[in-house]
Amino acid sequence: MSNQIRPNFQVNSFLLFFMIHSAQLGIGILVFQRALVKEAGYDSWISVLLAGLMAHLSLFFIFQMLKYEHQDISEIHQFVYGKWLGRLFTLFIIVQFIWTGLTVLHAYIRIVQIWMFPTLPTWFPTLIILILAYYTIAGGFRVIVGMCFFKIILAFIITLPMFLTLSYAQWGNLSLVPVHTMTELWNATKTVTFNYAGMITILVYYPFIKEGQKSKSYAHLGNAATIFLYLLVTFMCFLFYSEKQLTITIWPFLTMTKTVSFTIIERFELVFVAAWVLVIVPIVIQNLWCASRLAKKIFKVKQKYPLILFMMIYVIVSHFIDDAHEVRLLYEWNAKFGFYVSYVYILVLFLGYMLMRKIKSRAQPS
Repeated sequence: MSNQIRPNFQVNSFLLFFMIHSAQLGIGILVFQRALVKEAGYDSWISVLLAGLMAHLSLFFIFQMLKYEHQDISEIHQFVYGKWLGRLFTLFIIVQFIWTGLTVLHAYIRIVQIWMFPTLPTWFPTLIILILAYYTIAGGFRVIVGMCFFKIILAFIITLPMFLTLSYAQWGNLSLVPVHTMTELWNATKTVTFNYAGMITILVYYPFIKEGQKSKSYAHLGNAATIFLYLLVTFMCFLFYSEKQLTITIWPFLTMTKTVSFTIIERFELVFVAAWVLVIVPIVIQNLWCASRLAKKIFKVKQKYPLILFMMIYVIVSHFIDDAHEVRLLYEWNAKFGFYVSYVYILVLFLGYMLMRKIKSRAQPS
């Protein structure tokens, strides 16, 4: 199927760098160091690198599938599995996008409640953010890309003061000689893979990218930027905390902001938490847009109807899941599901797609 998106709705290929990097930069950067150290200690920086390389491999498989006539994952599913089974598999991907957006949103709101407003009801900030998300999505894909672009700029600005924490660095903590087993490193790798999983959103918005196949270098650059950022943050946490401190600190990178202060800003951590909403919102928007876009294609309805339905689900769930333990389970199970979707399933789908192309090409009369 040919690309039917009009050029005035498409964006330049270099912006894929910001889309990929934006989808991968969210709530995970504030928390993943604790889970890493529990599995592989200070050697877990290797796992950050391995997980990033796995994401590069998934991106390679994704672009190999997209280089033919099928422009998004719904079309790929129908090509591999047929019309009805293909729609069922697309429905699973829709659930993954909804779940991911909900997880990121809930995890951030939980931080706001603990660090700033303990009595704030979960449904209220959920509703405010969803209203912003709706108007952004209603503005079209190009508006979403613009938000992702400015998100990266803002994230760079608000994380720059974190380098002041290097004045407390314990350089003796670092060791580049691994002492943990491959099993421990693999377990640590699985804990951080979810932070790279946002790259699968390209399977939905690929038709909106001009010269799609020429943009793959920008996609890999975006993923490489995420690897560099996560390695940098990981080493900063290693220099700031002992291994024991890291295992008991819930938000290692966020907690470090408490040591940063300025003449006019004494509580920098409050500014950091408040500003981080502009980092979280584009991820929620991307996932909602992808879910509603796929629902539009398989159910043949206007995109706004599934979008409103998914937002209603967010508000309802926010009313019932209002406990730290429940939010943690929501995050952990989504991370596990996301691992299998973004790495295992993408490989299986790629192999199935290549096999079906070979079978159908042979079946065509010469």
